[in-house]
Amino acid sequence: MSLLKMVIIGHLGRDATVRQVNDMYVVSFSVAHSVRNRMGENTTTWVNCSWWHNREPKVAQYLTKGKQVYIEGTPSARLYTAQDGSTRVSLDCRVTSLRLLGGRSDDMPTETTFSPEPTSETSSTEQTSGQSQTNYSSQEDIPTDDSADDLPF
Repeated sequence: MSLLKMVIIGHLGRDATVRQVNDMYVVSFSVAHSVRNRMGENTTTWVNCSWWHNREPKVAQYLTKGKQVYIEGTPSARLYTAQDGSTRVSLDCRVTSLRLLGGRSDDMPTETTFSPEPTSETSSTEQTSGQSQTNYSSQEDIPTDDSADDLPF
């Protein structure tokens, strides 16, 4: 068995776009991950993300430029030729799980996890470190209970 997984916490660089490919929907967006080096300079790595769904995802409306997200997925790299003729590398991620981070807004719960439709390869509930975490595939599935505000951390 082998595992290749990417975990990113960063900010969206642009609003998400949704397009239909055959009978699937693809949500595309970019995430910036910034790190300050010892000299005090910021280095930003951009990751192009694609998130495949069986039905039209409603979460795309919440994926707007500047929002902070937590993403899990499968990484890939590809070479491309830039407009100036130089060869560059693009870092891509096929998203398997996404969590919106940051402040609470009136229309979206804080730290809500979204995942594509469960398939034969994945289930709607994953076991992580002995705890059960439910992933939601659309806004309608999100519970409206505000019990998360009672957490001690």
